[in-house]
Order: sequence, then C-alpha cells, then structure tokens
Amino acid sequence: MPDARALMVAAVLVVLGASAAEGNADIQASGVTLVAAKDVSCPPIVVPFGYVSPYATPRHAGVHDGIDISLPEGTPALAIAAGKVISIGTSATFTGDYAWLQHAPSDTGLPFWLYSTYLHFDRVPDLEAGSAVKVAQVIGRSGKRSYPNLHLGTLVSGGDRYETRRTSVLVPGGRVVDPAVVYVAGLGGLADLERLPRAPPSVLIPYATDDGVIRPDKSRVVWPVACKRH
Repeated sequence: MPDARALMVAAVLVVLGASAAEGNADIQASGVTLVAAKDVSCPPIVVPFGYVSPYATPRHAGVHDGIDISLPEGTPALAIAAGKVISIGTSATFTGDYAWLQHAPSDTGLPFWLYSTYLHFDRVPDLEAGSAVKVAQVIGRSGKRSYPNLHLGTLVSGGDRYETRRTSVLVPGGRVVDPAVVYVAGLGGLADLERLPRAPPSVLIPYATDDGVIRPDKSRVVWPVACKRH
C-alpha cells in the first residue's frame, strides 16, 4: 500500500491496511457535519469515512475510505456532479459492480479535480467510458453486496491525469478525502482541506429530488441519492 506521499494513489479500496491508516493524512476524517434542510429527508450515512472496520484482517488494521448509505435494493444512485465516466465494471470482490467519474473544477466549482466512485450497484451500470454525465443523473441502482447500500468514495487532485487499472483508478498526487468536503463552499485549494479538522463546519446538504429539481437552485454538487421533501 503506498503511503501518503506516493506518486500514484490507488483509491478503489473499501478497507485500507494498517500501513495506510496509521498517520496517513489521506484517511483523515474532515470533521464536517452534513445537515439536511428542515423540510427534507435525505438517506443517511450508516458507515462514515474513517470508520475502523470490524471486518478488516487484522480487525484493527482498516479504515473505511468512503461513506456507506443504506438503501433499499434498486434505489437510483445519482452523479454528485457533472463530469465524465472514466471506468465501469464488476469485481468478484467486495467492490461488486461500480462506476468511476471524473469532475473538472468547472463542473463542481471546487478548486481541484474530483474523482468519485460508486460501489455495490445491482448490475454493471449502463454507461460508456468517456461519456458525459450531468449533475444528479441516475448512473446506477443500489445492490446488495453485503447489505443493501451505496458506497461513495472521493479522491481529489491538482490535475486531470489518471490511469485505469482493472477495478482501480490511479491518480498522480491523488488524495482520498471524506466525501463531505465536496459540499463545503469557499475552499481555496487543496491546502484548505488540512484546516477543516481544526474548525469543522456544518454544511447544509445540496440535493436533488425524485423529479430532478435541485436545491439550492443551480447547485453544482448534490447528495448521491434523491432526497424527499416533507
């Protein structure tokens, strides 16, 4: 497993080994608190970023590199931002059926390139590598790899270079981050991610509803599952 300063970061892992977890800034919880609007119900996180998995081998040697959202099987999963499909497929491992998207700063409004991965679909997504997706576009449906859920992972980088290798996407200088940081407004660059744990903000979740309406209006990033208005 490469350390935090390795040139190429493999970011498809669900559980990381002790060499990556111990003192690795890439697997550092952001502390960001995500809050749904009062008139909205959004599917919640059931396994947070940085959670120490009881299923790791050895048990103390793994941390969760994304978030898990518990959903009924067949629930639509949404692209968290506009972007490009860079990898799709299936794996016999815990990953299951998956998709990788790449998002430019112009897609998200963030000051860095973003890579998002969605795991545990009920089948290989009906997407083509190289095709464009819109924010809140349905890209797959939740499956039941271990329990019905969607796993969302995010990686950030200063550039658009990447390499696909089987089920992995390798990004030069890439860093695995808490998906919650995607929703933080006003970030000035990658260095701002280091400051978040010192004064972690509470962030209102931007979302889409089942009918495709996005709130706040014109938001360029949304929750990966549709929310329901009360």
